[in-house]
Amino acid sequence: MTNYNQLTRENRETIQILILKGKTFTYISKSINVDRTTISREIKRNRYIKSNFYEPFDKKGIEEAVVKCELLQKPPYICNNCPNKMYCNKHKLYYNAELAHQHAIEILSSSRTYSSFGKAGVIYTPFSFLNPSILCFKNSSITIASSSLYSSVSPKYMHTDKNGA
Repeated sequence: MTNYNQLTRENRETIQILILKGKTFTYISKSINVDRTTISREIKRNRYIKSNFYEPFDKKGIEEAVVKCELLQKPPYICNNCPNKMYCNKHKLYYNAELAHQHAIEILSSSRTYSSFGKAGVIYTPFSFLNPSILCFKNSSITIASSSLYSSVSPKYMHTDKNGA
């Protein structure tokens, strides 16, 4: 079984430095001991757009920039080393290790917002996104804890109100 680890800040700084030196994804991947596709995904996932029209990680802006520039459709997928960078009037995509690390942490924490488990299998979650009257779980009994709802949920479906009745 393969072990998967998140890239560290140091890994991202190495990626940024080696990209600025014009190294290939294969070379970069060997230097930080990861697969070359990891480098490709890291660059594509954490590149940002430098524009007055879009937020830095705006997917629509990034997609638009990629469509308009053929060089962004192939490695290294960014403008950091582009020879035409000074004369290009298109939106530019960059990779910065510090911003990439912050963005990766933000993505990771937002993906875990609604599923944090506490001690003894208790789920602590905000119920603003759920219908408070119907909860469905296929696992064994799970205890739901919220500031307004304390209830033990058995398998299948259970009808509850805000008082847990």
